[in-house]
Amino acid sequence: RRGAVCRQFPGLVPHAVAVGDGPSLADHYRLVRRHVSAKWAGYALARRVVDAPLRLRDDVAAFRTTAGEDPLPRAPVGALNRDLAAARIPEHPTVSVILPTYGRYKYVAEVLDDLRAQTVRPTQILIADGNPPEERQPGLYERYRDLPIEVLWHEEPGICSGRNACLQRVTGDHVWFVDDDSRFDPDNLEQHLRALAAYGADVSVGPATMKGRPELAVDQREVVCSFMDCGTTVVRRALLDEIGGFDMQFNAHLMGEDNDLGIRFIRAGGLMVNNPFAKRFHYLAPVGGSRSKGSIHVFRRWSLRPRPVQSIYYLARRHFERSVVWDAMLQGSITVGWRRRDAMPPSRAWKARTLAEEILALPLTAVRYARSARIGARMLAQGPKIPALASASADQRGRMMPK
Repeated sequence: RRGAVCRQFPGLVPHAVAVGDGPSLADHYRLVRRHVSAKWAGYALARRVVDAPLRLRDDVAAFRTTAGEDPLPRAPVGALNRDLAAARIPEHPTVSVILPTYGRYKYVAEVLDDLRAQTVRPTQILIADGNPPEERQPGLYERYRDLPIEVLWHEEPGICSGRNACLQRVTGDHVWFVDDDSRFDPDNLEQHLRALAAYGADVSVGPATMKGRPELAVDQREVVCSFMDCGTTVVRRALLDEIGGFDMQFNAHLMGEDNDLGIRFIRAGGLMVNNPFAKRFHYLAPVGGSRSKGSIHVFRRWSLRPRPVQSIYYLARRHFERSVVWDAMLQGSITVGWRRRDAMPPSRAWKARTLAEEILALPLTAVRYARSARIGARMLAQGPKIPALASASADQRGRMMPK
């Protein structure tokens, strides 16, 4: 049922392995188009034009062959429903919620309302409140005395330090990570637990829906997941005991900490699954959280901030080969701004104008990339800063992921 999962860890395969004729040229483009994106397939074609110009006709023909093909077949919705409906969740599951928050009391109240309405009630709710003392609202939490809330008045800024502080106090066998600007259906936690039971998984990742953006259909999602988002995700605590908490290298930066944790889950042998029935609605709150640190400026074309965020460069270089990282950065140099903020389909004129602006901004983009690489390389030289969990055994602490 679980099948084989292909990961980008070439070091696991001996270099002396003999390879036969291999897949056809069309199969190469087909693989990229189906498992990555059409945009990456186009980038692969452009690279081939530079690397092998004499084979341009063959490459264009192979690329066109795959353009009109059906996407990779997915599991039908009915099959997914049957899998989850037949799954037996523990009779009395113990679940610890971890909720970091900063500057979003209005949204936190709605999150707590949703936690109160869950069909499977969490046994512990840990809130890392990072608001400064003069802005704290302890009265908000008093309204939810019926919930097992523990508030950590968190002095150290940063989402990683907040989550790690909560992880040290976890008592449940499962950890449910949630964002402070999201809403959840009453069966969100139940659906996560069903997915863990149905697939023998260690991590269940719920998708995010947002206003004005199309939602991916249930049967368009692969069950096995390679991307982790802490907006609504349930993890078996035993796996966290094995690999530790969030890397504090991400604490002073704006993004990437959950992706890093997900990759470490996979490398530790964990199975992550997409759970389309445990979705959340993401407000994308305009205030608080990482937006108070200027995260939105990273995506602005004329910003001077490093692009990508230096923590993303650190994440990529730590887990993938240098050539893959530079391919990703080059491919991404003319991508910001290709999706309209009003969610309307982009017209040809709009695309042409956006492309022209991106080309004009290329010198600035090069400077921003250089800054990102320089800071990221410095982080890489320092190495990861991953705390062991208090619940981890001495043996697990000794066997934590190699630095």
